Amino acid sequence: MVWYLFNILAFVLAWYWPTNQVLGTDRNRVRAKRTCGTAAIGWILLSGLRGLSVGADTKGYAIMFEQSAYSPWSDIWQNVVLKYIYRIDVPGKDFGYFLLQKVFRTFTGSYTLWLLFIAIVFTVPMAILIYRYSSNACISWVVYSTLFYSFFAITGHRQTIATGIVVWGGLECIRKRKLIPFLLLTFIAYTIHASAICVLPFYWISQLKVTKARLSVYMVGIVAAFFLRNQLLVFLQSIVGYESFQQYDGAQAGIFLFLLIAIGVFVFVFWEKIRISENPILDMSVNALMMACGFSPLLLINPSCMRAVQYYSVYLTFLLPELRYVFRENSQALFLRIIAVIMVALLIKQMPSYSFFFM
Repeated sequence: MVWYLFNILAFVLAWYWPTNQVLGTDRNRVRAKRTCGTAAIGWILLSGLRGLSVGADTKGYAIMFEQSAYSPWSDIWQNVVLKYIYRIDVPGKDFGYFLLQKVFRTFTGSYTLWLLFIAIVFTVPMAILIYRYSSNACISWVVYSTLFYSFFAITGHRQTIATGIVVWGGLECIRKRKLIPFLLLTFIAYTIHASAICVLPFYWISQLKVTKARLSVYMVGIVAAFFLRNQLLVFLQSIVGYESFQQYDGAQAGIFLFLLIAIGVFVFVFWEKIRISENPILDMSVNALMMACGFSPLLLINPSCMRAVQYYSVYLTFLLPELRYVFRENSQALFLRIIAVIMVALLIKQMPSYSFFFM
């Protein structure tokens, strides 16, 4: 865990380090660029250089990576035919991932380089977007580091790549209303992890103007989702087709679920104050939050349903800094610091372990 805290400390220092005012430059932009660069490099290295014991699936993916060297190219095409023509669920069904993995394995043979590649695909575009759209890059990186790093930087392989493509790559397509490029990115991400199809409706939902009335509709929908979560799961199974999206005995609501709902209620209650923010993706981020809250009841059925939630919840990296407008100007900095302390405390509570591959 010490390495995670060290990385957080590094980009926090980059944010608060004194910046000389240069004529014609925005001091906050300089701080944001410095912070995003420091955080991105740190998380790419920690994700890519991790040992096989770090992350629940890392070792399994390492075995899969080595095995790909001995599987013929024809197997990938055969699985495409079985899955998409004959609708048969087969191993290696996410052919985009296995194709990309086999190409990488053929030319490099290094699992560590593969991990670094995945980390770069996800982290670099995220860093660019945080720099462009976050009003406080430091808080955005704290949110990512404490809520999302373990899923995307340590655990995920397929969904990490898919999210980098369809969420971070697709954000600008959504903003600029470029439907065809967005559909292409969604298809590519879908071949890497089928759950990426959950992002498709967001192209239209993201453009909805957030109003108190619309937030009320969202709240009703979220409550309904808790009562109709089993029916929602059946629908999700029909479009994603993952066996793991099924009833899981002993599933419990985690801290993340309650945190999502709490933020959703907070936005609903204080929207008239939050809406004064000039962030160009504020409405998009709020719509994403409400979508995440709508999927969150599925976590009461199976923790694997976090896959659907995470595509939308990552927008919290942009939204949480905007919640400061609820408070008076002289209290906003304190509010952000409290958020940072709470997030880091949650990280420490989890006590994540880490080791490098060479240790």
